[in-house]
Amino acid sequence: MYARSGGGDFLYCVEVELKGAPTKTEGTPTQEFRIVPHARRFGRVEPPYQPSRPLFGKRAVGNKFFFMHLKSGVAEQEPAVYDIVTFPGRRAQVKYHDPRDPDAGKGKIVLDFIQQFLVDLKELGITGHAKERTFTRASPPKHVDLPVQRLGLVGVYDNRLQRAHLLADYVDLFNSMSPGVHFVALDDVRNAPSGAYWYY
Repeated sequence: MYARSGGGDFLYCVEVELKGAPTKTEGTPTQEFRIVPHARRFGRVEPPYQPSRPLFGKRAVGNKFFFMHLKSGVAEQEPAVYDIVTFPGRRAQVKYHDPRDPDAGKGKIVLDFIQQFLVDLKELGITGHAKERTFTRASPPKHVDLPVQRLGLVGVYDNRLQRAHLLADYVDLFNSMSPGVHFVALDDVRNAPSGAYWYY
């Protein structure tokens, strides 16, 4: 399903994969599935088309559209043909929730798919429903005793992008807050003490 434009000739979509849930067993009257979204990047390709290359055509559904895998020999009849585009070290990404465009979020696309999929199943005489989980707020303990003194020596690695304050100042602060623990600054994570190290 189309999510957003990537600029130029690139379009970003969400591929919806249906996978059998871990609880699913053969013969169970109620079958359970997981819906796994994957981000995909599509780009337009021009003829001549390579026979071994998976090609896709664009189809409109209401005010949305999706890409459909084309059978061999029908690409020449399509007004526009697309292929999945990959770049080394650059994965296709679609935000789970995009506040600037809610319809472009992966979560909204998956929700719309589930609702329409259930409608399609009902038309085939199959009853289905989305599984809901209810989360309850955990009650934190009133007293938490973390035996940080057992750490002994702790390395602090500075992973900030903007370093307005010196790491040494923070290390001094940590040492003053926990007298039983000795904090040291790390220039390289590989030099971390064997006890533990922190990222900052």
